[in-house]
Amino acid sequence: MFGIEILIQKIALLLFMIIVGIIIRKYSIVDDKAATTIADITIYVTQPAMIIYSFLDAKFTKEMLIGCLVVLAIALLSHLVYYGIALSLFKNSPEKLQKTLRYSMVFTNAGFLGTPLISSLVGSVGAVYSTFYVLAFNIFNWSVGCYIYTKDKQYMSFKKMFWNPATVPTYIGIILAVVIGTVRLPEAIAPVFTNYLSPIFYDNVLYLLKCAVLPLSMMMIGIRLVGCNFYKYFKDKNILLLFLIRLIALPLLLLAVMKVISLFGLFPDNQLAMITTVIVISAATPVAAMASIFAEKFNGDPTYSGAIVSISSVLSLGTMALISWIMLGVI
Repeated sequence: MFGIEILIQKIALLLFMIIVGIIIRKYSIVDDKAATTIADITIYVTQPAMIIYSFLDAKFTKEMLIGCLVVLAIALLSHLVYYGIALSLFKNSPEKLQKTLRYSMVFTNAGFLGTPLISSLVGSVGAVYSTFYVLAFNIFNWSVGCYIYTKDKQYMSFKKMFWNPATVPTYIGIILAVVIGTVRLPEAIAPVFTNYLSPIFYDNVLYLLKCAVLPLSMMMIGIRLVGCNFYKYFKDKNILLLFLIRLIALPLLLLAVMKVISLFGLFPDNQLAMITTVIVISAATPVAAMASIFAEKFNGDPTYSGAIVSISSVLSLGTMALISWIMLGVI
């Protein structure tokens, strides 16, 4: 596990990275479109590299597989609960704003922020566990998430759920981890792989790309913060309700669930602590950056969505520290 002082150091690091994004936008080093470009690079390049690297680095075991499946099951059930809560709220909001509010209630920044933060706190094993939380996120995001914005039932298909830009890297990581762990290379080519291919691909390319996820994600948030009218949105009662439930109530609910599960003694203490850390921190991350991307893509309100993502990202630096402090006292 980790101490609260380590978490505070990591959150301070996130804050400084956000400030870098603010500076480069404030002084017109980049324009508003840079945030979208950074999001694309993160989704399609650096985050897949981080997922694959984590699987290869963690030395996959049977115990880890069980833990990952537990994380996946809890995450799937959690997203169902989130969706049910979202449907019960914001009924009187204008349609475009209602879409964003409901999407924001269901989906957190577990991939962009949660996985790299968990990786830096508890290592590659935690990152692999987190990948299965993100897998649940993506199963819902590319089906239920799209449906929230479009009301088009074509998105509610198994193909959309299980075959999308974010789930494919997970499958690749699992396959590579299994193959490398079970297949023995012929002696004639083993040195080529060990001495040349592995150091270049794994130790350099994948490692450097995965290290870029956190700074890119935080700079993207900083870029979007410039020009955001905090006062205007803090007067919106729906946004305040969203933040209260999304950033505080739901993570605490999951922590309570994990505490109840611990009473049954189903898992070793160290594994349960890892599962709890991944579940709670992933749930405590801010609103998913995809909220503004989907709002742009599906004729929502990207300005409103961008404000929610940006403000929740700043607030989460404090709420994640609070939730983690409570979690460390509970587990």
